[in-house]
Amino acid sequence: METIVEIKNLSKNVRKRQILKNINLTIKQNDRIAIVGANGAGKSTLVEIISGSTPKSQGEIKYNFKSPQLRRAIGIQYQQGDWPPGISANDVLTFNRILKNNMYNLEELIDIFEIKDFLKQPLRKLSGGQKQRFNALLSIIANPELLILDELSTGLDMNIQYKIIAFFKQFFSEKDKTLLIISHNSEEIELLANRLVIIEAGTIFLDKPMDYIIKKWGSVRNLMMTYFKGELANEKDRF
Repeated sequence: METIVEIKNLSKNVRKRQILKNINLTIKQNDRIAIVGANGAGKSTLVEIISGSTPKSQGEIKYNFKSPQLRRAIGIQYQQGDWPPGISANDVLTFNRILKNNMYNLEELIDIFEIKDFLKQPLRKLSGGQKQRFNALLSIIANPELLILDELSTGLDMNIQYKIIAFFKQFFSEKDKTLLIISHNSEEIELLANRLVIIEAGTIFLDKPMDYIIKKWGSVRNLMMTYFKGELANEKDRF
């Protein structure tokens, strides 16, 4: 598959702290990469740099999207969103209808993400789960080439959680789309990802296809339990 993002020797410093250290990562079309790591490891910073919302300190990123505009090529699901007072979900969707072409079927998305009941409510007054669903919808509305999801199912009821995950699984099986998903949900990762990257203290600790993960550890859950217990610390050179 064609490379759409090439990252070489990427580093990010904030004040005197180094958040990312010499990251090298190749993202190909149809890759569905789960990014895993402890809090503060640099996962969110990495995807923010890839999306163009945060500047890098050092290194190189090359993009090879069909769209010449990065903001059209990449859809990102933010955890919250800083909306002006009084702005409703419907206001934002109306604006997107005007601004963006090649939009996904909006009525279908409203049904799948179950946001109809709060379309006219101010976004600032929505619950955490409602904001999560709306932001996930926004990430896909313009039919992006690369989709970035950050803790997709966190804070969602089980029924809507499985409904949204099932939608994205079908979406990626039918379209030439690429995914980066930050997640600690092992079931979600196995359903959506075909590759897994572990970020540790700003560096890539592991980068393997999902087939390799399942063959070696049996499941993503087993890998994550082993890793977070510290039992892989001396095995890095063996995989």
